[in-house]
Amino acid sequence: MRPRQTKNREGEGFVFATTGLQYTNLARRAARSLKLAMPKAQIDLCTDQKIEDPIFDKIHPVTHRGPRPKMEALLSSRFEKTIYLDADVVVVEDISDVFDLLDTHPIAAALGVSRSRTEMTSYRKDIPHAFPVLNSGVFAIRRTPQTLAFWEDWDRNYARSKIGKDQPVLRATLYEHQLMPLVLPPEYNLLKQSLLDKWGRINGGIRCLHVRALHDVAHPNTDEPIGLQEVVRPRHLQTMIKAREADRSLKGSSRIYDLPPARQRVKPNKTARIKL
Repeated sequence: MRPRQTKNREGEGFVFATTGLQYTNLARRAARSLKLAMPKAQIDLCTDQKIEDPIFDKIHPVTHRGPRPKMEALLSSRFEKTIYLDADVVVVEDISDVFDLLDTHPIAAALGVSRSRTEMTSYRKDIPHAFPVLNSGVFAIRRTPQTLAFWEDWDRNYARSKIGKDQPVLRATLYEHQLMPLVLPPEYNLLKQSLLDKWGRINGGIRCLHVRALHDVAHPNTDEPIGLQEVVRPRHLQTMIKAREADRSLKGSSRIYDLPPARQRVKPNKTARIKL
């Protein structure tokens, strides 16, 4: 039997992109959670803030002024394969398998959940309703001429749209380019924690939590990773633990489950939102 070869991960990495101090501080905490799940991960930050932080391998300045630095971050990524993460995404497990998917599919992302919002239904009404909405908070992409052309058009189309939301424009640009990314399972970008009310052991271990309530609180201690007890209810945490125990694809332990509660659990506050 031939020994299993260790895959070269040199050209793979994660990118956060932020504007403003508060959202940048949140990314610094999210990067520390990512390092707990994936200690060998390469992590870059693209930001308009002048900071130094050893959690990031490289920090790049934002040069294109606008509310969505993720386009610039992905266009300028130094990696052959990039996973972009919103700063409110808590990576719970090793998600190297998403990089592996990029060997055969140039783009991978999870489905979005806001298909009926006004800006989603009013933008480009010529697109068939059945064409899906993808959430760009966990977005994997392999650098190719086709994906670079798509990304440049997304950036350009978003700047022209003036609607303030990137996902309707993402959907339309994918449709124009006849690109259909590989759709990730919901546990790779869990957008609605209410899903955990019905989550069973057979549904699989959660890989990434997308916690928008993290926008609503200040994060002065940037050396502190985001722990699960900070972002999920106790009963949901038990659900996650049971699902993880039953998931045979997960090996070893995840250190993020061992973090003690460092602060009160975050709760949504609709009157205080960070502009992204």
